[in-house]
Amino acid sequence: KVPGTFYANTESWNGSSWTEVADLNVSREGAGGSGSSSTNALFIGGETWAPARVANTESWNGSSWTEVNDLNVARSNQSASGSNTATISMGGYSNPAAAYVASSEEWTANAPVGAWSTGGSLNTARDKMGGVGTQNDSLAFGGETPSSNQTLTESYDGTSWTEVNDLNTAGDEMGTAGTTTSALAVTGYGRGAVNESWNGTSWTELADVNTPRGGLGGSGADSTSAVIFGGNSTQDWAVTESWNGSSWTEVNDMNTKRIQIGFSGVTNTAALAFGG
Repeated sequence: KVPGTFYANTESWNGSSWTEVADLNVSREGAGGSGSSSTNALFIGGETWAPARVANTESWNGSSWTEVNDLNVARSNQSASGSNTATISMGGYSNPAAAYVASSEEWTANAPVGAWSTGGSLNTARDKMGGVGTQNDSLAFGGETPSSNQTLTESYDGTSWTEVNDLNTAGDEMGTAGTTTSALAVTGYGRGAVNESWNGTSWTELADVNTPRGGLGGSGADSTSAVIFGGNSTQDWAVTESWNGSSWTEVNDMNTKRIQIGFSGVTNTAALAFGG
């Protein structure tokens, strides 16, 4: 990565190849991404070179990005779950306090652009977590605190966060896919090639990925069907891998190599990758 290079590129995945579509309005990395399809997404917060954390929020309608109301607390490397009309953004690294945060914010779309309100706080402040689910039914797992990578998993019921069973392997910036009852936590910094499946109660190790990396994106309906893309190993990667429930297969690469990608989608045949 060239210092100071932040991407606005958006790419759409159709199950076999990536296509460049409309760029973001503000180039940045480490932003939260959410969305229920490749035509429905939010890009939340993040950082620009300095580093400076930002509160910018952009909404995707399938053809273009529109700037909407900012977060209340500027932050980067948060996790997010939901659609572009109802999302929760949790944790992250704040600005200007320069600290890990536990707070969450909930996005509700209404005319003309929507607004952020305060949600329940995580039990453990951290950033770079994996996240799946909806605004009122979310899972946040792994991540980084000032002392170490984490195995912590927390569940959100729309009001409060509850600690549940931990990941088997600590790490951050994982690829994620699925729901709060059937999810994947894939590779990530500190995790090597490890791939874990969540069944609503506990995590189980499954077949490893082909290319271990962190800072990647992911999309999938559940723990049996997913796609992961981008990230960093010894260089910035464009590698894309598809999961069929038992093994990972390399498929067509992204057009632009990048890390700390925003991503959305709930299937392995329709995903969106943006920024980084």
